Amino acid sequence: MRNFLEGIKDDHRIRTTHTAVFLTLYGLWLENNGHNPIPIIKKKVMEKAKIISQMTWHRTIIELNEYGYIEYQPTYNRTRVSTVSLYNIVL
Repeated sequence: MRNFLEGIKDDHRIRTTHTAVFLTLYGLWLENNGHNPIPIIKKKVMEKAKIISQMTWHRTIIELNEYGYIEYQPTYNRTRVSTVSLYNIVL
């Protein structure tokens, strides 16, 4: 978490939605005993991060992946969940 907060300090690309999603994912990572990858259900993450728009969700999760803060593995199969891995987490 410390690395994320240090990293975003000078990263002009990061907005409040990125921070909300990352903090939600971090909470899920803790619930998963700090193990990667984290299985995620989009609807639940959106609710916890207070994101209503599907477009905002998609843009935010893709950008966090592109910026190197997470590794997002989407699934397009309704019977499987997507996964996210968090890296450089320092407790």
